[in-house]
Amino acid sequence: MTSRIPEKALTAAERALAELRRDLEGAYGWTHVDVALTLGSHDVGISARGTVVVPRVARRLHAALIDAVPEGWPVDVSEVRPLTTGEWHTLVEAPTPLWQHHPSRGRRLASELLPEDGPVELLARHREACLVRGVDATVGWVESGLGAPGPAPVIEPTSGTADGVVAAARAFLDAPYRLGGATESSIDCSALVQRAYLRGLALRLPRHSTDQLAATVTLGHVPEQTGDLVFAWTAREGPCHVGIAIEGAPMTVIHASHSRRRVVEDPLERFLEGAERTEASPLGRVLEFHAKNLGRPSLILPDEGSEVDG
Repeated sequence: MTSRIPEKALTAAERALAELRRDLEGAYGWTHVDVALTLGSHDVGISARGTVVVPRVARRLHAALIDAVPEGWPVDVSEVRPLTTGEWHTLVEAPTPLWQHHPSRGRRLASELLPEDGPVELLARHREACLVRGVDATVGWVESGLGAPGPAPVIEPTSGTADGVVAAARAFLDAPYRLGGATESSIDCSALVQRAYLRGLALRLPRHSTDQLAATVTLGHVPEQTGDLVFAWTAREGPCHVGIAIEGAPMTVIHASHSRRRVVEDPLERFLEGAERTEASPLGRVLEFHAKNLGRPSLILPDEGSEVDG
């Protein structure tokens, strides 16, 4: 190895970092990638340290650096952490739309926040909009302004039953389907699951179905009891569609159906019909995920899944 290889590698890594910043800002209207790069021990490898908006950006950074440095060089992003401020605010509008991108890039709905969702952590202000993180760890933009600052929320123990989850879910039957919706006016599949568990068990789940799947560590392909989560990959409902299993003869699944544009309760066989892949998360695993987050102000999302970039 010549003496110039480390210098060239660090320069290439810094270019990759700058390109990632530009790509994120172009796609989302704003970004926060406050990261410094250094050479590893013995001038081999790249180490990154700093903050990004969400963990997914750190994973993208890792991939970009791997492509930029010499083959076989280690890349360490373990010291790249999600941005936190500890500044929590109430919301002034119910429901509050949460946009995936900065409003200057269009209004793609990430979710809708209600008082039961708790306060939000203010991460940044940009062009009259606020980037916030919810208790469920969802990051997005709000335009309606923030209420008074207050103490950080605390995730508390569950209370309720699986039957309570079912009752909360059935209260949404026939509610219109809308991607990003999270209220009785319109709702999508993962929001239905999230609302039902929150209202029936005081249990916090991530907002997106891929995160719900990763967080609850599935052990089998079919549900066994009321309150299990069941996931299916089908042409009619799309990838990683999620519902709540209900014991009976036959077992049924309540879910927000994309194909039928409303919340329905189907026999399990119909829910799984034509599926290329199925998974089930036992209720016990769902409870374990919540228990791991007790005392935190917001959920720690699993390494895999879908998050809002920024």
